[in-house]
Amino acid sequence: MLLLIENLVGVNHLTTSVILVFIASIIASKLDYIQTRLLLFVLIFFNLFTYYIYLISYGDFSYQNHLPLHLCYMTEILIFISLLFNNSKFFSWLFLNSVLGSMVGLINSNLSLTNNFFDYMHYYLSHFNLLLFSILFYKSNFLLFKKHIFNSIAVNSIILLIISNLNNIISSNYWFTVNKPSGKNLSVLFPAWPYYLYLLIIFGLISYYFTFKMMTLRVQK
Repeated sequence: MLLLIENLVGVNHLTTSVILVFIASIIASKLDYIQTRLLLFVLIFFNLFTYYIYLISYGDFSYQNHLPLHLCYMTEILIFISLLFNNSKFFSWLFLNSVLGSMVGLINSNLSLTNNFFDYMHYYLSHFNLLLFSILFYKSNFLLFKKHIFNSIAVNSIILLIISNLNNIISSNYWFTVNKPSGKNLSVLFPAWPYYLYLLIIFGLISYYFTFKMMTLRVQK
């Protein structure tokens, strides 16, 4: 079993993810909404500041790899901006993306032995922040309606088209529209391009549906 896990996603990755989920559950039980919100703001600021200062300082920044254009990193930055300006207008969209992103990112990994400590810290802290925002939204009084689902799908579809064209222009692989994610992840079980991309989209839609059902059950309690 351990060999199978190691080959698919990596034992160390899965262990780290379990620890992060455990920490998030403790935070959820100990901190109230305001405290969790403040902690999330600080963590995102720390994550973005340290990572991009490192990349720029050491001359490692690459627009093909380090622009915050992957859905998870884009969502994290928009969460930070929303918290900074105390604006919850896009919370429903960010929540749906956060649930999807944290789940996918903590189960899978696109990191490899060529990545350094700062890459790993940025990756895990980013997805931990998405998990924390998911908890924050769930604990709040925000409601999720069908219109939020459809609007989020429409927005993500437009962004996907833009990113796909950008990838062709700058030879990048944001949103993994060109190649499967690198590293150890479940995409190894998926078919070749473009069929794996269809599966990723379908999985995203399924995630949206079950997230909506989860929020619906919360309101009915």
